[in-house]
Amino acid sequence: MKKMMLKLYITVIAMILAAPLILSFAGVGTELTYDQRRDFRPPPSFSSNPARAVTHYNDIFVKKFFPRSELTALYASVKHTVMGELPVQEQVVQGKDNFLFYANATDCKPMQQYQRIIHYTVDELDDMRRTATSFRDFLISHNIILYVLIVPDKETVYSDKIPDTIKVLGDRSRTDQVVDMLHESGITTIDTRDLLIEKRTHSHYDLYYKTDTHWNDLGAYYAYSELIRVMSEDFPELKPVKIRSITAQPYSNGGDLNKILGLTNNLHFRNIVLEHDRQYRTTQDASHWNIVTESKDKLPRIVVIRDSCTNALIPYLSNNFSFARYIFLSRNTVKKIKQKSIINRESILKDKPDIVLIEFVERYLFILSRL
Repeated sequence: MKKMMLKLYITVIAMILAAPLILSFAGVGTELTYDQRRDFRPPPSFSSNPARAVTHYNDIFVKKFFPRSELTALYASVKHTVMGELPVQEQVVQGKDNFLFYANATDCKPMQQYQRIIHYTVDELDDMRRTATSFRDFLISHNIILYVLIVPDKETVYSDKIPDTIKVLGDRSRTDQVVDMLHESGITTIDTRDLLIEKRTHSHYDLYYKTDTHWNDLGAYYAYSELIRVMSEDFPELKPVKIRSITAQPYSNGGDLNKILGLTNNLHFRNIVLEHDRQYRTTQDASHWNIVTESKDKLPRIVVIRDSCTNALIPYLSNNFSFARYIFLSRNTVKKIKQKSIINRESILKDKPDIVLIEFVERYLFILSRL
């Protein structure tokens, strides 16, 4: 059976590669996507510059009749559906029940973190402690309260969907180390791992996208509700928004893991939509990353230092604050900044916040050492 599937796979790929050439001789053109139109200049004449002309026409032929994005998608789809294999196995793990998991070892070693075979050193933890407590003390001196929200990696919540060949080998995780350090330092920490593991066992819907690294709106709502519960101990006026209905809908975005694989089949990507009242307005939106929202005047003000998981929190959290600034920090952004502290503490004061919230997914908690 495997040999037959392999022959079929080779035949399909051969047909895909041959099709553009056949079409070119038949005089049939190919509509180009935006990235395939680049550098299409009028061709030089053969008489003035033969070598350059040949290079140019070859360039046109390759780009016009061998569209790379389409071929990549077809290759990925055939390999996945016909052979049952992932096109980029070193970056994505195929789990059970059509779950995909992020596994790029160059991006914080997520699978090794899941297996608990890598840990922060004593020096690394001390560095995080010094930086986090210094930041906390700076905020306290200006009557600002600091909270830290930890978002579980998908494999933490859906460990039963990880392949049986990938086993947890250690007793403590990197996240356990950080949570203990934060608690010992007296920093209010909302660790949502146990909460979401418990909620998924009683939920009719998934809390994370099957083909994406992120939680969906329902997973984010559960964490948001717990966050507001903790914050309400200091700010009693904070109440979680009420959900009117929950529905599952197909969604055209196949997820970041599907995109890594080059897959266009989005059958397993569902969007869980929560209907609720919106009582805020967006006053600044820089491509959905650095965002400012405003709501009722008498509510507290907040600055959120965060990763992309906060995107699903914004529609809820913004209702609770008269002013909210969401500052996005990616791993790549942090790497590019040379100085130790990546946060301009004085600029935070300009927003006059009552609260600063730090939100990071488990694998990016090391950013706490750069506050």
